[in-house]
Amino acid sequence: MPPFWRRPRRTPPPPPAPAAGFLDLPPSDAFGDPDPWLPPLTRMHALALRTEVTRALAGLGHPPVTHSAHAVTTAAGVVVDLPEVVRATARVAPQRRAAAVEQLVARLVPQAPPPPHALAALERRFVAGVVPAGLLGDEVGALLSPHLRACLMVVLDGEARVVRDPAEHGGWEAVGASALDAVRLLAPPEHHRVGLQGGVDLHLLTTGDGLAPSRLHVLDGILASIGTRARLGTLVAVAHADALALHVVTGASVVAAARGLLAWVTTSAARGDVPYPAHVHLRAPDGRLTPVTRTAPDGTVRLSTDVLARLVADLGG
Repeated sequence: MPPFWRRPRRTPPPPPAPAAGFLDLPPSDAFGDPDPWLPPLTRMHALALRTEVTRALAGLGHPPVTHSAHAVTTAAGVVVDLPEVVRATARVAPQRRAAAVEQLVARLVPQAPPPPHALAALERRFVAGVVPAGLLGDEVGALLSPHLRACLMVVLDGEARVVRDPAEHGGWEAVGASALDAVRLLAPPEHHRVGLQGGVDLHLLTTGDGLAPSRLHVLDGILASIGTRARLGTLVAVAHADALALHVVTGASVVAAARGLLAWVTTSAARGDVPYPAHVHLRAPDGRLTPVTRTAPDGTVRLSTDVLARLVADLGG
């Protein structure tokens, strides 16, 4: 006769929860073990893939904030499904997986817009510029010569734009020094030496940033970088936003150099939206600009013989 009671059986314990070690570096003897969360990757390859996804998200402006065994989630709610990434990159060689993951995440996740404070910081990065004197009003900056005016510029989307109302930012007095420092931080212009008849040399400075005229503000530093000093000043001419030409004054050859600069600036092909006047200036050692050309009644630009005569006399020519 069976007993009326049975010894109670012990309730089996629940299955252990998976360890939350998917972000941990596995022991060296377990690098090649299958990863329990992202098969068929090894534990080391799975950890590398998580790192690559994290890096790709951060590069798109989505820093990850939550890691789980099967996904990475950002503050904006963007979720990257890790098993899907594993399937999509299964046939990719390990040495190319990082690039493949970056391309895949870029297709799945949109580029995050820059935060407002980043845009505000960009808009405050002013550069000292030079524009034609008659292009805008007096409020944009100080008059450098009858033909050129200083101004503040800002580079947005790769394009240099004039700040039309610098008073909104405190005026030149408030930001001029930092704007000049910004010119010194621009990439050095390409330097070309051009020989003219009579042994006269012209130095051609070209850029691709639309800020070649800005180099007038820091010309002494540029001359020093190419091994030249201008004790007596320089003749300068602006063709367009990406080209500036000059001649280092050394003696009576200044007249031939002025003719060569005038010929260069009047025959240079126009580039950019801003037409610069075809005038040549003498830049004194202290930075002051004096035109050595004038506009004739017929509208053509010609050398000012009286200015050049005084300059030659001062040079002892």
